[in-house]
Parts: sequence; C-alpha cells; structure tokens
Amino acid sequence: MATAQAIIVKNVLNDYVSNLHRYLGPYCFTKGAFVIEDDGSLLDLLNKNKRSEINGYFRSHVSFLQGSEPIFECDVDLYLECIGCEPGTVDRVHVKNIKWYPFEQNAKKFIYFKLEGHPTFSKVGRVSVINVPHAIQFAKRHYFGRNEGPCKQRREDCKEKDCLSNAKELNHKWYQIEQAVPVAIEENYTRAGSEMFIPLGVSQYFLKNIDKKMNFQFNNGTVMIQSGLAMEEVVSNEPVPVTEEEYDEIEETVQNGGKMLRKVMPYTIRKLPNRRLYTVKGSRTFAKATTLNKAKRQVRLLYALERRNTKGTRRQK
Repeated sequence: MATAQAIIVKNVLNDYVSNLHRYLGPYCFTKGAFVIEDDGSLLDLLNKNKRSEINGYFRSHVSFLQGSEPIFECDVDLYLECIGCEPGTVDRVHVKNIKWYPFEQNAKKFIYFKLEGHPTFSKVGRVSVINVPHAIQFAKRHYFGRNEGPCKQRREDCKEKDCLSNAKELNHKWYQIEQAVPVAIEENYTRAGSEMFIPLGVSQYFLKNIDKKMNFQFNNGTVMIQSGLAMEEVVSNEPVPVTEEEYDEIEETVQNGGKMLRKVMPYTIRKLPNRRLYTVKGSRTFAKATTLNKAKRQVRLLYALERRNTKGTRRQK
C-alpha cells in the first residue's frame, strides 16, 4: 500500500496542502488536481494569500468554469512524497504553486485545486513574462507525451487513453473524524476526469486545525483522521556556505575513514513545537533537540560532504 508524506516550510497554506496530500494514503499522487467541496472557508484562506490572476489565452484547466472567469495561483513551498506506488519506488516532487478557482454545481460550492511545480508567470523587473520551466513542462505534456512517474497522475483534463477508468472508486468510501460516526463520501458534482474529490467535512477539519499535523489511519475503505501536535516548523532546507574550519573538519573526517553521504536533499531544520530546540532531518535524523546554531552547522557539513562526494565521483569518471 502506498503512503504519503510531506516536508514543508511553515505557513498555513503549506499546512493545508500537506494534510491534503497525507489524507490520500493508498491513493497517493504527487501530480494532479483535487475538487474540494467548500463552505467559503477554503476560499477565504486562498484569497488571504498573495495571488496571481490569469485571464484570457493563458487560462488552463478550465473544465469546471462556465464563462470567462479568471483562474488564480498562490505560492506554496513543500516537498511531497509517495512511497510504494510501485514496489520499492519513491515519487517525489517540489510543489511551488497551487492553481485554483471556485465554481458551483448543483447549488453547492467547490474549489478546483491543482498542485503545480512552477507558476505560469515570472517577474522580470516590473513585467510579467511566461515562466520558462512552466512552458517547458507544458510543451512536454502536449507535444511529447506525459512523463509518468511510478504514481499515476490525477487530472480533470486527462485524455481518454490515460484517464483512470475507475477514478471515482479510487477514493476512500468513508471518513471518520476523531471519535465521530463515519460519514459516507458522496461526490455531489459532475466529474470531469480522474481528479480527486475531497468532501466538505474533511476540508473543514483541516482548516479548523490548520496548524496541526493530522494523524491518519486507513482501514477497509475508511480514513480515520485525528489532529495531533502542532506541525514542526521547517526553518531551512537550503545549502549555505561552509566555513574554512568546517571544511578542515570534513578533510579530517575523510582521512580518518569517515564515509561520504549519498545525496538525499533536502536536509531540513525543524523547530520542535513549543520549544527552542531543533532537529536536522534528511533520509534519517542527523541531529535531535539541538540549538539552532548547531543545527545550521550540521546542515552545512552535510551539504559540504555531498559536494565533495559529487566532485570525487566526477573525477573517477
């Protein structure tokens, strides 16, 4: 059974996306779209974030729009992982953007909500121009065919040949929040493709506990959800320059038989909830409950070891 996890930089929209992704459980994907039933709460959260508006020719993913309404984009910053979609595989992406818009069907409100690797536009001075990585991904999909990873994409605009024929069934049948009675999941809109439907009660619970990391259990078609501790804050996940003293320490480590590290970027520094202590994590925990200065030093050393290892591999070739 596939499992989902996320490494996030702390803000409320990242928190929401992280819990939304982990909710997928055995139906995990890293690329694709959701249709989320909404009572206005998610729309309020999205409108409070800095957003870009896309109109006219540059609009895309408009399956649920009925006119010329704009679509919107908000920045996010988190890594999503699906482990085990196929035996022994890890599907990992860096999500930097959410493309979204509200729509109504059957007197109910919904949000179309798509995970994106790049925004549509970039700023060059005061001018907005097409984002080059986004354009490349668009061209790859439309002209060269989709680069499918180990996990199937869930899209509202999938072509007949690559749509999941049983997409409606690839969802939980019931959701149970804390100790309440399980609620049947019923799609109350007209499906466009293989997008993932999120019922109102699940989205509401995530929004009411926006700073909490959810605990999920999956059993016989039921997803059981309970809020846990406050989410750890990711303080840093970027490389920083290494000092001469730290490089000397690396040299000494290597000369004394210390092992190089296989690349497992990114390393993250996370603040423990309600404490002034930090952990350093990658493929495993490298430091636990330490000071921020020591955590940053640990990250510098890890990245420096990776750079040295990469250079050594290139010389051997």
